[in-house]
Amino acid sequence: MAFREQREVGLKTIFNLLQQWRALLIIGVVFTLIPFFFAVILLSVNSLNDSGVPEVDYDQVSKNGKQVNARITGIETQSNITIDNEHPSIISYEYTGDNGSTTGIYRSLDPDKIDRMNIGDTINVKHLNGSSIILGLEPFALPFRLFAAILIPFLCVGLIVLTILVVKMRGKISLYRSGDVRDAELVSMSTKNGRYGHAQGVIVNYQYKSARGQSMLGESYTSDLSILGTTRQGDLIKIFVSPEDESKSCLIQKLDQLRNNWRIE
Repeated sequence: MAFREQREVGLKTIFNLLQQWRALLIIGVVFTLIPFFFAVILLSVNSLNDSGVPEVDYDQVSKNGKQVNARITGIETQSNITIDNEHPSIISYEYTGDNGSTTGIYRSLDPDKIDRMNIGDTINVKHLNGSSIILGLEPFALPFRLFAAILIPFLCVGLIVLTILVVKMRGKISLYRSGDVRDAELVSMSTKNGRYGHAQGVIVNYQYKSARGQSMLGESYTSDLSILGTTRQGDLIKIFVSPEDESKSCLIQKLDQLRNNWRIE
């Protein structure tokens, strides 16, 4: 097989290709960035959420912990966090653990129950290996799993759309770099409005011959509107045809030919 020198494809040409699939680009980038944007917000909120309350395996302590009485020593409202117009509270308490008198802190978002608590009250807790929980109060934690369940589909859609865009771009760039130059007969042209995220341009339909002489139809997009005034039905135009799959082709745009110094005969 003879060596085929590849043509250069400049950044301006690649940028123009991206404009051709502007809708895919916008959807892919936006849907991919949304999860990262909210992840930054959640990490910022989580840094505010950290107020010295230790992480506890609630289920493990609830199942295997030892129940004892404890005395409330402090109740603090965490006003920098608001969930449904309510603030979580941090409850400090003392109890007798395996190593004697032990202090614990616990955070919960249950204003009805916490409002009935006072410093000095006796509460029931369970402790296990230095960790403890207050019985009857669900621990407060930001719903990271819920956020992940909502945001991960956005990320998946964004990555899928960007993958489709990359595949389309690679196919077109491959034609530019190594496609065979062929003559094609112009069949028709129709304008494409620049709405809904698409670039304005012209859809060009043409007919060309395969290497075996079979007639093939092709369709290509160009942003060069001047083709409407310089080319008519039945005129010969230059196209690139894939040497691996002759059903794949694209119009050779004059501007890209000049920009990239392609030698088209």
